[in-house]
Amino acid sequence: MEHQGDRTTSTIINFAPDGDIILIVGPEMKRFRVHSLFLKAASKPFVAMFKWERQEGQDLLHQDGPKEIELPADNAAALETILAIIHHQNNEIPRNITASQVLEIAIAADKYDFLDAMKLASATFLRSDTTDANDLIRLVTAAYLFRNARAFKENTKALVLNCHVPYLDLACDEVESALGWRIFCLLETQRIFVRSEFSEILLEGINEYHGMCAQNCGWICKYAYAYLNLLKENELWPVSLHKISISDAIESAERMPDPVPQEASGECRSARTHTLPWYRDDRSWRLKSLDEKVGLCLTCVRNGYKWDTSKLDDDHDYLHGNGLLNQLGGCGTISKWKFENMTVDASNPYEWHASGQTTIWQKGCIEHAIVSAGAPAGSCSGTE
Repeated sequence: MEHQGDRTTSTIINFAPDGDIILIVGPEMKRFRVHSLFLKAASKPFVAMFKWERQEGQDLLHQDGPKEIELPADNAAALETILAIIHHQNNEIPRNITASQVLEIAIAADKYDFLDAMKLASATFLRSDTTDANDLIRLVTAAYLFRNARAFKENTKALVLNCHVPYLDLACDEVESALGWRIFCLLETQRIFVRSEFSEILLEGINEYHGMCAQNCGWICKYAYAYLNLLKENELWPVSLHKISISDAIESAERMPDPVPQEASGECRSARTHTLPWYRDDRSWRLKSLDEKVGLCLTCVRNGYKWDTSKLDDDHDYLHGNGLLNQLGGCGTISKWKFENMTVDASNPYEWHASGQTTIWQKGCIEHAIVSAGAPAGSCSGTE
């Protein structure tokens, strides 16, 4: 790509040396020579701008040199990246790009409807391992503008799990203008839900049944008491969870050892059959199940739906029955299960029917999985 002129506002960046348009962008008046044909192929607003009946279009048809068009309100760096992409100048695309720059590109792409042309590149821009809340809220906003459902879910998930400060503290003009306050409320609603579910998973450990004694000798009670003390020692008591991020709390729970009771065991006729509770195994599976629920669905957010744990959406792969299948994975090997989409209305493809054979002792586990996948309570039925 050629640069003409000195390093002033008169410098022309040639994305197309024979281009018929010079865009003068931003307050710094950065100049880009481009093809109007490429702009029209990628952007409907530019199609309208270049219509022959408009003055701009007439000028294009009758000028010997390129037509200059001023876009003083736009971000020059963001538009430069977009122009490089649509003119196939891959060497001019930044390799290291910040979350703020991604958001500026998304704002420009949304304004001029470059979304289809930017689909592949935007998917790359939106990939990030950052846990910084300010970066994440910008990536969430960019994913919203790019209509990238996967990135929107992944980044809202990261924001819910890694941020423990109020989401309103992350607001800025660029974010607020695109997202609005409703999405901040949805994020807070989901974070409250995840914290509540996490607390329930931890507290239900006291009811772990694998170590139960048929003689009710109190074997399991001393483990439950030791388990509660462990929660307090690791600051995992529900009242303390707001002080740390959910991801830190989950990591702490995964590191937490199984409890060791300090009390001596009393006499029991079934002492030889006593087994240790399965705290880690049960907790790990339920935490994995909770992790799969985290993240907002872009389709639901854009259509104005409220975030609801009982609603299935395509971002969770539930349209293919995979959500229910994943939930049933915790029930052990279940063979010959059949999944059918029972939806009549194609605009609401969320109704699924699962049928198969199982043992009586698995029924409660399966019903829990079905409810976790989004079905109402009582949906699991069958005959003995």
